Amino acid sequence: MSDHTSQETAIYWDPGRPLDERVRDLVGRMTLQEKISQMVHDAPGIERLGVPDYNWWNECLHGVGRAGVATVFPQAIGMAATWNPELIQRMAVAVSDEARAKHHEFVRQGDRGIYKGLTFWTPNINIFRDPRWGRGQETYGEDPFLTARIGVAMVRGLQGDHSRYLKVAATAKHYAVHSGPEADRHHFDAQASPRDLRQTYLPAFLFGLVIAAVFAAIMSSADSQLLVAASSVVRDFYEKVYAEGRELSQKFLVRTSRMVVFVLVAISLLAGFMAEDLVYWLVLFAWAGLGAALGPTSILALYWRGTTGPGVVAGMLTGAAVTILWRLSEPLQLYELIPGFAAGLLATVVVSLFTKKPEQTAEDFEIMKGTTAVKPKYNAPE
Repeated sequence: MSDHTSQETAIYWDPGRPLDERVRDLVGRMTLQEKISQMVHDAPGIERLGVPDYNWWNECLHGVGRAGVATVFPQAIGMAATWNPELIQRMAVAVSDEARAKHHEFVRQGDRGIYKGLTFWTPNINIFRDPRWGRGQETYGEDPFLTARIGVAMVRGLQGDHSRYLKVAATAKHYAVHSGPEADRHHFDAQASPRDLRQTYLPAFLFGLVIAAVFAAIMSSADSQLLVAASSVVRDFYEKVYAEGRELSQKFLVRTSRMVVFVLVAISLLAGFMAEDLVYWLVLFAWAGLGAALGPTSILALYWRGTTGPGVVAGMLTGAAVTILWRLSEPLQLYELIPGFAAGLLATVVVSLFTKKPEQTAEDFEIMKGTTAVKPKYNAPE
């Protein structure tokens, strides 16, 4: 069978097949060199597979930029001054209309160069704190809530509301603590306190990614805050659940377990697209695995009196290992956390059955379930 005939019958050419299946089929046909060639913004075409050249770099911060005549709207800082997310979304719809039209016309002309594609590095949802940065006009100001609202409206207007296809792909930037110095942005490690990180820099990204689920991609900045955020969530979980002198309630433990799973998985999925080396990749998948195992093992410990400490630890580590091995070579999909969940639960049960149970009275178990209050050993300060 010739390459041409093989291409025509290939799964990735069939628009009726699921997108994930088509992508896996196409990537599976690429050689290692061809895969590597696609990991730059000006990706060359792969003629034998019918893949054209594609340049991922495009801009539409306040109108389609650098691609000929286009409607120009006020800069982002001016958009924020409207305090009107609905208006900004309408503006973004107009921008995406022009972006689509321009792209198709360039393709007809055989021009697939820079600023001609459908992937736009917009919006900039960093927080504007220091005018010396020089790019504050690209942002929506210094308020995290307003930035989140305007950013989500912008992305929704750009990407459209089709159930299957994006009108254009928006790329929120720059994750996560980026507001200068601009000259050092590729290597500068921004350090923010945990409180500042949560209250100021992360809300817009978390709101857009987790709550609104609108971002097609994330552009990262060179900082180490990602693991700080993940580790602080886990630390706070254990402080709240196991601190002496506090009441352990069933609802609190279940809610907190789910929150930790959700946040860790979201952060890990997000970072999977940003990984630059194997060690960082493994660390991020380990966070996803811990998140996959933490929820079920914690809930099992809550409802099954036979759960032991070693069982919980074994469940979490097994869930992490299974998650890493399951999807080691490419970004993790949400449904692929199911094996980690199952393996974590199974390991918790098995190890608990073969390890020594702690001395636990019926009263202790009722305390864990929240029906009886904990008797504090000392008067803890508020």
